[in-house]
Amino acid sequence: MDRVFKISLENTLTYEIKRVTNIFDENNPALGNHIKTHKAYCLIDRKLINEYLAAKAYFSRNGIEAYHFLIDASEKSKDLQTVIDFTSFCFKNGIGRRDSIIAIGGGIVCDLAGMSANLIRRGTPCIKIPTTLLGIIDASVGVKNGINYAGCKNSLGTFYLPDVVFIDLDFLDTLPLCEIKNGLIEMIKIISLKDNDSWHLLKRNIHNFLLKKIDADVIELIDRSIYFMLEELRDNLFEENLYRVVDYGHEFGHLIEVLTNFEISHGEAVGIGMRLSNNLAYVQGLMDKSHYEDFVSVLDSLNMPSWHSALTCQQLFDKKEVVTKHKGGNFSIVALRKIGDPFFLSDFSFSEFEYACNDLVAKDELALSKASTHY
Repeated sequence: MDRVFKISLENTLTYEIKRVTNIFDENNPALGNHIKTHKAYCLIDRKLINEYLAAKAYFSRNGIEAYHFLIDASEKSKDLQTVIDFTSFCFKNGIGRRDSIIAIGGGIVCDLAGMSANLIRRGTPCIKIPTTLLGIIDASVGVKNGINYAGCKNSLGTFYLPDVVFIDLDFLDTLPLCEIKNGLIEMIKIISLKDNDSWHLLKRNIHNFLLKKIDADVIELIDRSIYFMLEELRDNLFEENLYRVVDYGHEFGHLIEVLTNFEISHGEAVGIGMRLSNNLAYVQGLMDKSHYEDFVSVLDSLNMPSWHSALTCQQLFDKKEVVTKHKGGNFSIVALRKIGDPFFLSDFSFSEFEYACNDLVAKDELALSKASTHY
């Protein structure tokens, strides 16, 4: 006789995102209080030499046995080999089931550390300390961890809740301008999806971000971006529903990163992806001219690429099947009717797509021409 055994679980899943100051100050107990065994394994971006030294001093002064694994963080090192290398390092140095994995770096480091923590003994505590604007408002906020594999962006990954995420805005002072811009793209994404009032606040403060003037309005925009992201993720944390507005700009953005061999940054690629989506909405009469120009003007203010020479319209159009597979068999991209009013666009012709692409090609050529003339 056949039998069916069924188990139903009612788990309440929680994790905290804490905004703190001076996370590595020896007198700040916040980080140490979350390292239950007083033993930590840190994955650190090699470029963050000052943060590395500060973390070492913090652990030493607070009686925490810490091991540090430094990597050259890039999309090309966000792979299975780096996960294997880091987990091997942890086992070699005697990691226990309740010891802590700590990520100190941007989104790439947070992804690698989160995935490694999930794999080691099927789950060890993970603490994330994002040091980039993109990491602060996007990569460290959710529970996804992804690595690049088989020529695809984030094609291997896990869902794993961090114990805690520490947001320390002092790190923003250390960032080069390109990293501020990468983070602003993700902020533009989430705020344009969610709220018109926040959009106007962002427009008034773009310049302050670029100057790294961290005033009350800038902090408010960061807090709102985190809140809006959590609001979108809360009821779909493990992506049972594949129609997610937070994929806005990422559908073609991830393809663009791969097709350019990661010569452009994640932020630049997502910016191009959002432009493509809204160009298509505008071409189809689904986004009126005033809303379209409002959105474009904000992206233009960042002076980031709107295209890349390695791309062709036909090539991107032919790669729609990759998006279709990611969406479980149903193609769609997210676009805007207006700020705060996203929708799923699932049907467009090649001629419409070509028009959308050619607009970006022309814009990029004009920007390069102006830069050359200025030089």
